[in-house]
Amino acid sequence: MVFEALASGTPVAVSTIGGAAEAVQDGKNGFTVAPKDVRAWIAAIKSAAAAGDHLRLGAGKSVE
Repeated sequence: MVFEALASGTPVAVSTIGGAAEAVQDGKNGFTVAPKDVRAWIAAIKSAAAAGDHLRLGAGKSVE
């Protein structure tokens, strides 16, 4: 689902473990977060929501 979200221009928060992190440019089309860092997950989700259209518009451009 991560790749579909990115292709549609929706920013994502993904774990630094796994292949999805390779598609995310931290702060540009989403956020990469350490799997057990609860505070970082909260911050990433808040940042994605606060970024609104600025982050959302660039999200679909990095998926090939």
